[in-house]
Amino acid sequence: MPADLRSHIFAALIGAWDLVVHLAPYVLGGILIAALLSASAKGHRVPRFLSECRWWNLPIAAIMGAVSPACTFGTVPIIAEMLRRGADIGAAATFLVASSTLNPQMFVLTVGGLGTGFALTQVVCAIILAIFAGLLVRAMARRGANILSPDVSASNVGSTAGTKTWCTNGRGTWFTRFGRSVLDLAEFVGFYFVLGSIIAALVSEFVPPNLLISVLGEKKWWAVPVAAVSSVPLYVCGGAMIPFLAVAQKMGMAAGAVLAVLIAGPATRVTALSALNVIFQRKLVLGYVLLVLVYAMLVGWLIRNPLVPKGSLSP
Repeated sequence: MPADLRSHIFAALIGAWDLVVHLAPYVLGGILIAALLSASAKGHRVPRFLSECRWWNLPIAAIMGAVSPACTFGTVPIIAEMLRRGADIGAAATFLVASSTLNPQMFVLTVGGLGTGFALTQVVCAIILAIFAGLLVRAMARRGANILSPDVSASNVGSTAGTKTWCTNGRGTWFTRFGRSVLDLAEFVGFYFVLGSIIAALVSEFVPPNLLISVLGEKKWWAVPVAAVSSVPLYVCGGAMIPFLAVAQKMGMAAGAVLAVLIAGPATRVTALSALNVIFQRKLVLGYVLLVLVYAMLVGWLIRNPLVPKGSLSP
């Protein structure tokens, strides 16, 4: 191996370590917050609360989904139980979209990597997206459209036969639930966080900033659509993507392109679409992907600056 290549790899590893050290407190803080929410959740009352078809239950469902610590697939039994207990289908769709797009640990990590401006803007835009998706699903249901997938029995929807709690981590004592949540989140988020930090450091070391700016720079009109579309296959976990976006933004990636990834990526990653496909018809899921991409592009083009000044990678 040439000496200059070894030196670049060594520099990339040092950069990855710096990223890990800088962002690790935010990762740990997010994991602890999510574990506390999960261990303390008492979800068996929520479906009844959201059973009425009111305008206000969609924003509430969006906020509940945003703070839900359950993994994407963990929301599937939650939604199924909500529907069996008679929850409004629009509220259920809103909860699922918000839960797939946002979670406490990624919010904290985004604050550390990109700043509170990007984190708050992502939250606001994701909640608006979830509410809009819920409104569309509710309107389609009122018109008699076939919305639910064959895996969800229509005979169970609206019934009160279900008696199980929709809290997915409800067994054992509080400390047992808390410890289990911490371990599960640390295993999943931690792995992708370290992997993403290494990839981000390699990009910073080997990709010339001018090349990234030529594709995703502020003055390139195609930066936002390229970022939104490419995030669909590339976004796996926020723990991996946030370090990359933090480095890419520092190298000159447009703020609108960063926002497009933060919106389109979580909402259309494989796990999110798989969860949606379990509950809803496939054609509805395809329409959702198109809606998310168009929405992410509009947000990226319209919001040039986050809600508050952006953060920095420097301590």
